[in-house]
Amino acid sequence: MKEKIYEKATEYIETLASSMGVAAEHVYGVLVRQQFAEGITLTVLLPVILVVLGLILRFCIKKQNENYNDDGYMVATVLLGIFTGLLLVVSLFVIPESIMKMINPEYYAIKEIMDVLKGGES
Repeated sequence: MKEKIYEKATEYIETLASSMGVAAEHVYGVLVRQQFAEGITLTVLLPVILVVLGLILRFCIKKQNENYNDDGYMVATVLLGIFTGLLLVVSLFVIPESIMKMINPEYYAIKEIMDVLKGGES
């Protein structure tokens, strides 16, 4: 079973490499670097988005308190609060995996190849 999976993975990498006109080792290296890049991007990007949304939410709450009869700020504050909360929950699951992609990108490159192979068998 393991040999069959290894053969399929090798075949997938070689097919991908031949379609790109490069060596299979280059494709694997690109996949490893891509995992590291995804890890950095998500680890940095999600907290930045959360901080920006938090600042916007703080501004909306301040405006809502100043204009307490204005329903537009209240609706915006509630919707933005819900969206920020959902993004925070998603971040709790995404950021740890992003950090692991930076620590061990080879594992996630192989995992991505295996996911493609499993998808091809369906």
